[in-house]
Amino acid sequence: RRPAGRATATTLSASDAAQAGLVDSALSPATAAAESRRLVQRLSSLPAPLLKACRSLLPAPSVDAALVAMGSLFPRPPRSIGKRLVRLYVDGESKVAVVELNDPSRMNSFSAELAEDVAEAAASIGRDPLVKAIVLQGAGPHFSVGGNPFKREKAAAPLAAVALGCRAAFDGFGALYKLGVPMVAAVHGKLIGGGVAACLHADYIVADSKATFEHGNLVRGVCPLGMLSQTLPNAVGRARALSIYLTNDTLDA
Repeated sequence: RRPAGRATATTLSASDAAQAGLVDSALSPATAAAESRRLVQRLSSLPAPLLKACRSLLPAPSVDAALVAMGSLFPRPPRSIGKRLVRLYVDGESKVAVVELNDPSRMNSFSAELAEDVAEAAASIGRDPLVKAIVLQGAGPHFSVGGNPFKREKAAAPLAAVALGCRAAFDGFGALYKLGVPMVAAVHGKLIGGGVAACLHADYIVADSKATFEHGNLVRGVCPLGMLSQTLPNAVGRARALSIYLTNDTLDA
């Protein structure tokens, strides 16, 4: 209900407006002019990539999202020449696309290069409107053992760059899911951490009878990535997901 009587308008002074958060600061005309010049000079000296990131990615919905956004200011060095770590095959008759993680010597552990190749495979499939389904599988004895916590970069990367890299590691799997066609994960061998997260992007998972599944994040001192903190509870229930995470039990197929 509106209060009885007529509302009284209130005029705020500049200092009151600053205290209320309506303006950033209340200054004298001369000081305000000097401050404006200082800010213009400061903004004009900022690197173009920083200004572009601020305009396109900020304001962010959270501090974490802002940290990831700033990670774009630290591009990875050019990729060295070498084999692609994902094989893509589209069957001409069935129109089923097979996406195979192909780094068996490292048990298909996650890397920036593998993540890049999964994203490229998703983009390639997206350009083919005739693809009816996707099969996600891994070459070698294991589907994927997830991230490799023992791999160390030669130089320490800024926190923002690390945060962006962690998110980018699973962007390709998310892109496969968003294509909107049925996706089946055919898994075998060991699945640890990110390997489990990757297969949970599929609509249906078919496992070899000898396959094993391990959360693997808590014992390695890393955080769950790839939406695992959401997809695992959705698959097995919150209580069971917590048990799998805290006890790190190895589950057979």
